Amino acid sequence: MMALEILFEWLASLAEVLLFFYVIDSISDRRFTKGKQGRFTFIVAGFVAFGVIMMNLAELSISLPTFIYAVIAFALGAKLLFRGKFPDYLLASVGYIAFLSFVDMMLFLVMNHAGIVDTTEATQQISSFDGKRVVLVAFAKTVDFVLVMFFGGLLRKKMLHTGNRSFAITLICLILGGAGSIYYVIHLEYLLGFAWNFSQILLGLSCILTVAILYLTLRIWEIRQEAEYADRRNQLLETNYRLAKETYESNAKLYHDMRNHFLAVQNYLAGDHVSEAKEYLEKLVGNYKTFGVERQTGIEAVDYILCRKTETAKERGIGVQIRTEYPKDCRIDPVDLCTIFSNLFDNAIEACEKCPKDAKKEIILTIRRIHQFILIRMQNSSVSSPVIINGTINTSKAERSKHGWGLQNIESAVEKYGGTIEYDFDEFLFSVSIMLFY
Repeated sequence: MMALEILFEWLASLAEVLLFFYVIDSISDRRFTKGKQGRFTFIVAGFVAFGVIMMNLAELSISLPTFIYAVIAFALGAKLLFRGKFPDYLLASVGYIAFLSFVDMMLFLVMNHAGIVDTTEATQQISSFDGKRVVLVAFAKTVDFVLVMFFGGLLRKKMLHTGNRSFAITLICLILGGAGSIYYVIHLEYLLGFAWNFSQILLGLSCILTVAILYLTLRIWEIRQEAEYADRRNQLLETNYRLAKETYESNAKLYHDMRNHFLAVQNYLAGDHVSEAKEYLEKLVGNYKTFGVERQTGIEAVDYILCRKTETAKERGIGVQIRTEYPKDCRIDPVDLCTIFSNLFDNAIEACEKCPKDAKKEIILTIRRIHQFILIRMQNSSVSSPVIINGTINTSKAERSKHGWGLQNIESAVEKYGGTIEYDFDEFLFSVSIMLFY
């Protein structure tokens, strides 16, 4: 019999917790999808109700420890299930529990006035396990359910037409907490067993008002900060969108022009007009300088890029060292290698040219095989450390839509082979380390 009575008490407490979560759901956003939210709500409510039962095993009537546990547990449960501020939920739980206590007290007064039950007898029944308690508690929880569902529905409708949800939630919770605190200050003898005089009640109400004003002021300041942050974020998103749009349009034009150039060269070659094709290419990229291609990797296109970039660097007074150990069975696409090396060299040459005239300008390229990986390390002289955001170098040039694509092309090629890329700067030496899985 005791087990059934305890189960009933747990169900009554569970109903109170679930109703509280319904109120919070009316004003806050859920953390989970609909299905998960329902399951997690029942699990959290079950644990909170179990704690209430454990507290009530010592004393069935309301007590200060039970009240403190319920307030904190209700608020923590709401924080786990909904997206909101814990202090707001703490205030809401104070007001909610005070509301339930007020409704229960009014029910007993009405039933006593109607002669249905004697107040003294009802108090004894509430403090002990018996059948009459089951009837009284079931009736009280039914009334609680109707009232909470009604007020929760009103809150839900009001929140649909609210502009600033964050401020509205704080204001609602502050009103609930303030009203609940006032109720318990006036009826403190239910918790501590003694009544306050008028001066003590007035002092308690003043403290509640002061705390409410301070908290409301703090939340208004936080809400303003959040609004300013949101404005800055929106401005940044708008700027990035405009930049992306300009970049797309610029690249679309470039792609269209290059495609036409390639088609023209292809047409010359298809008709065996090699001299015309060479002349056309010279107009696009300048005079072609013939020089011997030193064997570095064994891939003709890649070796040409390395030799061409080395010659360009030396013409600008930059020393170049290339150390290669390239495996014969490597299946990395030469096009991707040319993309990586050409852009690495272009960036390294540009960084060296920014160094003072009397400074040592040097580029060191190392290619090594490590098990099934190719290590590519480019080191170059540099006067300052680049700006690295989220693992990507941020271009320092004014027209960002037209720059920074070299590194993005490198990163795309690296990602294609499941590799990694790291940047480092130490004592005027900038390094790019690339690992490619081959």
